[in-house]
Amino acid sequence: MLQQVKLEVLDEKKGRQSDCNRDLSKVVHGGQSVNSKPLSMANETRVGGDLDLLFDFLSRKLSPQDLLLVSVHLLGETQMAETSRSQSYPSETYFRILHTWRCKHPSIDHQGKLKEVFHSMERQDLIDEMEGFSRDQYIFNASQIVEPEKQVENSDLTTIAKNLGSRYYNVMRFLGINQRTIDQIEADHSSIKEQIYESLLYLKRLKPTLTRQTMCNALFYADHSDVIENLNSKWKHRGIP
Repeated sequence: MLQQVKLEVLDEKKGRQSDCNRDLSKVVHGGQSVNSKPLSMANETRVGGDLDLLFDFLSRKLSPQDLLLVSVHLLGETQMAETSRSQSYPSETYFRILHTWRCKHPSIDHQGKLKEVFHSMERQDLIDEMEGFSRDQYIFNASQIVEPEKQVENSDLTTIAKNLGSRYYNVMRFLGINQRTIDQIEADHSSIKEQIYESLLYLKRLKPTLTRQTMCNALFYADHSDVIENLNSKWKHRGIP
């Protein structure tokens, strides 16, 4: 076992590097956490969160056939693109490649470099979508949510956990949970259902005033209108005398 490096977030750049060092350690050690400890709310950071969300968005737009090409462009090798997981979850593999690249090169113009890569791939559509991307694009119609400003309750988390699959990553990133936290929960819990539920519990502790509207926005972003329907049905029945 390697001795865990103490992470100290002193400023934005150092915070981003510390977060990335943990992620790269996970890649180097075959996806396993080293000396994992319970995560603390004080250590949660939004540094790089908007860029991670952009990466998440782009990862869902890229073609699985271009995994090797993108990996070579950004990392100079294809190791991450040639795993069994990359075949089953190409969009998540794209995100891990992009995130690892950001960690290795924290100070470059990431969006500018991506534009160069997409231009070489003749993907002007991705350049246009990247330039127009905003979290505010994904606001679910409040008139279709039962009491949208009410806070999400723990029983709602159970409903969500039962209906989310591997795309729970997308929901967490939209809501600002950093990759270090996602990796730690994944390392501590082998079952995907446990990972989802623990991620949601962590989110609720981090954001105790999380509203139904915000949660539905995240589910809308992740193409989970089915979960929104389940929640609304639950909320409607709860309000019936």
